Amino acid sequence: MYDKLREKGVTTTLMLFDDEGHGFRGADAVRRRSEASYVFLCKVLGIQPSISSDLQIVNVKI
Repeated sequence: MYDKLREKGVTTTLMLFDDEGHGFRGADAVRRRSEASYVFLCKVLGIQPSISSDLQIVNVKI
């Protein structure tokens, strides 16, 4: 799905977590997912996030 969205020019990102299936249960994965969601939305909306992140977002247009 990620590859198709990227190819179509849709703003997207992909995060993979070791030992996590569909959905996140581990505390670290939940925290990182929440932070990534915040950063993703900030960048898509043109807002400077208040935390730093190495999140790679493709096809973002701001």
